[in-house]
Amino acid sequence: MHETESLASAIIIKLFEQMPGNIQIQKASGDIQDFSEQKLGNFLRRIKVPDQDVDRIVTTITAELADYVPIGKLREIVVDHLQKLPQGELFVARYMLKSAMRRLGPAGHLFEHYAARLFQADGYTDVHTSVMIQGECTMHEVDIVATKNGEHHIAECKFHNQDGTKSDVTVALYSYARFLDVKDTNSLGFKVDKCWIITNTKLTQDAVNYAACKGMPIISMEHPMNTAILDRVVEEGLFPLASAPLSDQDLSALHDNDFVMLSDVLKESALDIAARSNVQQDVISNAQAFARRILNVDNE
Repeated sequence: MHETESLASAIIIKLFEQMPGNIQIQKASGDIQDFSEQKLGNFLRRIKVPDQDVDRIVTTITAELADYVPIGKLREIVVDHLQKLPQGELFVARYMLKSAMRRLGPAGHLFEHYAARLFQADGYTDVHTSVMIQGECTMHEVDIVATKNGEHHIAECKFHNQDGTKSDVTVALYSYARFLDVKDTNSLGFKVDKCWIITNTKLTQDAVNYAACKGMPIISMEHPMNTAILDRVVEEGLFPLASAPLSDQDLSALHDNDFVMLSDVLKESALDIAARSNVQQDVISNAQAFARRILNVDNE
């Protein structure tokens, strides 16, 4: 198997070497696409890298790239350039948000709690996760129930461990079917007004179109513009705790004690957090220092 994969990779690289001009990027999904200076520049501007730095970084990276580059290697190069900026640590945290989100796995319940915190930050109340609801025809486990301005909302959260995986139209279809079953007849005691779809990756265009047709709001990492997870993180500092430089073991221990957002570690002393999480106090202190830098919180 290893020899076969090596041969296949060699063939792909050889083919690209024979192609004139364009730099080819292999995405996490395996798809190949042309490197786009405009796309990279637009993303860096979206995470608020200053324009003059964006232009310089994009120009330099384009000159550095080989004809064929895996997406992981491209990210390493971008991170290397971002780290050299005055606010490099912050820009890297924003740029690597997708990777941090995947650390909320492998199950999806942590992502549900993160999504619930997004609702709370947007003024929703009575926000609950993993709620069992008897509908008109059957029982449902609903990922999020929340209320705002007298309207009651439910949400379906789709978490993917693999970069490049998309939620397809079937997610939108069954989410809307669930909404119809609980909309007017349910064990909650009130009418459900709206159903959301929230994912840590992307939705296919068919899923986006169906959701729009049925009036279901969606939130993914980069869509819709201005209210996507990425934008909420950039504008409001709603980083997951997984953005911090913590080992998987320490991160898991903190997650088990309801630390979901990066800001959560600033709500208690390092001593108290260490005592109930069994994570070393100096590790907590380092995470708190990182959080203060990223969230621009003054030391106390």
